[in-house]
Amino acid sequence: MCGIAAILWAEAEDAPTAEDAKAAKAAVLKLASRCGIARRGPDSLDACVPAPHVALAASVLTMRSKGDARQPATDASGNALCWNGEWFQGGPAPDAADAPAVLALLAEATAGAPDAETAAARAADALAASVRGPYALAFYCAAARTLLYCRDPFGRRSLVVRGREIASTAPRDDGAGWTEVTTEGVHYVGGCAAWHRSFFDGVGWPPAGRPWREAGPADASKTLGVALAASVKRRCAGLSEVAVLFSGGLDSVVLARLAHDALPADATIDLINVAFGERRGDAEKAPDRLAARSALRELRTACPSRKFRLIEATAAPGDLARIADDVAALAAPCSTHMDFNIAAALYVAAKGEGVLYDGSDADHADGGDGEHRLLRYATDAPREELPDLRADGKCRTCGKAAKARCVSGLCGGCCRRKGRSDAAYACGAHPKRLTYAEKCARADAPPAPPPAVVEKAIVKTRARALLLGMGADELLAGYARHRTAFKRGGLEELEREVGGDVARIATRNLGRDDRVTAAWAREARYPFLDEDVVRCVRMDLGSSVADLALPPGDGCKRALRSLALSLGLPLTSTLVKRAIQFGTRIAPFSNRLAFGAARRGDGAASFDVAKLVAGARRVADEAS
Repeated sequence: MCGIAAILWAEAEDAPTAEDAKAAKAAVLKLASRCGIARRGPDSLDACVPAPHVALAASVLTMRSKGDARQPATDASGNALCWNGEWFQGGPAPDAADAPAVLALLAEATAGAPDAETAAARAADALAASVRGPYALAFYCAAARTLLYCRDPFGRRSLVVRGREIASTAPRDDGAGWTEVTTEGVHYVGGCAAWHRSFFDGVGWPPAGRPWREAGPADASKTLGVALAASVKRRCAGLSEVAVLFSGGLDSVVLARLAHDALPADATIDLINVAFGERRGDAEKAPDRLAARSALRELRTACPSRKFRLIEATAAPGDLARIADDVAALAAPCSTHMDFNIAAALYVAAKGEGVLYDGSDADHADGGDGEHRLLRYATDAPREELPDLRADGKCRTCGKAAKARCVSGLCGGCCRRKGRSDAAYACGAHPKRLTYAEKCARADAPPAPPPAVVEKAIVKTRARALLLGMGADELLAGYARHRTAFKRGGLEELEREVGGDVARIATRNLGRDDRVTAAWAREARYPFLDEDVVRCVRMDLGSSVADLALPPGDGCKRALRSLALSLGLPLTSTLVKRAIQFGTRIAPFSNRLAFGAARRGDGAASFDVAKLVAGARRVADEAS
């Protein structure tokens, strides 16, 4: 993995001459510094000036042990390449540097190209036909005397542009005007050569009018398992350590389980779990924290010989205020409050630093039985399917407005009166409140002694590769909108919704995620977005990936749930999905800081660092 910076001067402008290459090199290194390129690749940083009007710089995070990994890579013909990616299939050996191989591929494809448009078209065809894996690149084509740049068709690596400046991330001091490079094809000044259609036809965009085929659940699980296992194996090849962004949910636990099969027996798998809380102990109740601890027990049972380390990273208001500016700068040009929430969770995870959870029963927030009310499984009664006991929306006792989810179909007052008269009665929609007498008794009682604080040592993962489950919900119908589409129009409408999600993967947020993750010199790897996995799901499995007639935790992502069950993960296979911003509790946490209350939060609003920092100060003052 590497960081990229490039500057292209118009030849008609007063650009550095060939004799002034030193000044051009200094200019591109200055841009690299402003963009924080060295953070992405701490092993080396260098620059080259292949032509009087072009300067390239690259930092390198060495992931392969053999070959010349220094960049920019150059050849005798005057071509130069900054490569940020992994050629997983059909390229060099897993332990050999792939930048020289990509340079040779592009040099051969563009040899003799008379102009930029021709060079870009040839480069696009060569990349689409040969390279399988995530990448972003900047390539100076000596034959056409032009700079080409692009991201892979799925957009798994970041690249941003402003005018004639290109970089992996926008500068912190002046991020205005920078936009993400589109994934339409290979760009050059003034145009873009589109990817060849055969790439998309081969990796997941079925021809128009093709019916979504049926397959048996057992066959679907087996087929998906083979493709996903191969994807994980490719992303673990040559590694002695790997980390997993570990929410304890279905996607991340399956990845950790498959990583066990792919890695050497003595390799450590670090499971990085993130949670946010305003007070000490709040993070212990975050759904993702509880799920991760439960999943750790399942993984250790299924893989007793493997060393799994659950590293629990926790952020308090002060922590979030300290990192807010850095997170916002890295996420740019993605700038909404929701972008910040997700980016902050990834930022804390990618740092890879936290307390090591040893799995002792004394530490279980759920009492050691592996269950907790915040962990919802398919065996639980789905909330939307609870019977509506109201009479025309009114309380059955007094006639006031009642809640549909009240177990007795009552309004709040009647429900709580019933609870006071019946100690065994409980209602989640109307939880019991303390009476005035109970509040007075509690106020008069001496305060309970504060719990003993046991400081635990902080550990940090050494893994440079971080496996993430992005793409699983888009491919396997894991979002609530997929269930809505199925209810609205059956399989046909569901296929349209899933197809649209797959087509939008490249333009959504993978660039943001790469920028945030790479800031800690870790390479994000997405096994679910492997070309073969996408093709398998879209072309081979069809409607068998999900059965949305079944309840949440059972029907959504059904093929993956069946795979988890076959891998020895019975509880995980039925866990209901939670989005990262809610599972980690960053959304209500940051909403209270930025908007004053969790329910006032607006994910689509522009993120304001000053408001969040002011909110953190307010919380600190209240606590003191």
